[in-house]
Amino acid sequence: MLMKKILTIFAAAAIATAAYAQKIENSVPVAVFVPESVDNVPESSRVLLETKLNALTSKCGMGTAELTQFYLTCYANVIDKQVIPGASNKFVNEVELTVAVVDALGKRTFDACGLNLKGAGNSDQKAFNAAFRNLKITDQKLTRFMAQTNDKIISYYESNADRIVSEAQLLAKSRNYEEAFFRLSLVPDVCKCYTEKILPVALDLWQEYLDFTAHQNLMKAKAEWASGLNRDAAFNAVEYLAEIPADSKYHEEALKLMEEFKTRVGEDIEYERAIEARDADRAFELDITAV
Repeated sequence: MLMKKILTIFAAAAIATAAYAQKIENSVPVAVFVPESVDNVPESSRVLLETKLNALTSKCGMGTAELTQFYLTCYANVIDKQVIPGASNKFVNEVELTVAVVDALGKRTFDACGLNLKGAGNSDQKAFNAAFRNLKITDQKLTRFMAQTNDKIISYYESNADRIVSEAQLLAKSRNYEEAFFRLSLVPDVCKCYTEKILPVALDLWQEYLDFTAHQNLMKAKAEWASGLNRDAAFNAVEYLAEIPADSKYHEEALKLMEEFKTRVGEDIEYERAIEARDADRAFELDITAV
């Protein structure tokens, strides 16, 4: 019985390892950000480190060149530095590298992983380069870390989806639509709750936002029109009506107001056009007479 349990555990571990070696399903897009000023690390070594981390996210199916809120970043701490004298001095650096996945918009760190890297070279820079080359993107510790972090991100938003929705709806009630949409946008679209809870609420709030802004523009247009009931007033009012989208519930009312403009000021416009045409003809006649 005990042997069977042990074999089951080993089988599960083997399956898990094989899964980590492959690309992560339902992966959250993660960009790489290596701070420009990593303590005591030369610029060329920093670029090498950034290249390694990009290869890691790509291997795991999480890499992206697009704007995202999730970043794989790192912190390097030199825990030992030696110079071995000789005909040509040899530099040996031991670096404690901490990689972490952070949510830049949500302002939280989901998980971190520490690695000890060691490298030697004929210069301090070459020693750093050698250390970072020893960062293996096939390292099970790293691939497991990425898969587990991906699960943690999804799990966090799945368990907090109802709270995020409630907060967004409360913000919308106070007409703070921009913040409401921002809260909803934090949820990755690979989450199950995104299609089941987040997206339907976002669409409803978007329609509510369209109708709210359309009503505001309609009221402004009516106020402009009432201030003069003439061509200038109509011209100013039309600027507000142009901001009312066709899928707003106030679109039909906006069209009716436009028709009112045409009816009320159309004759004035035609009269002014006739006066302008007459003046142009007279000016032309005067020019001919002068000649």
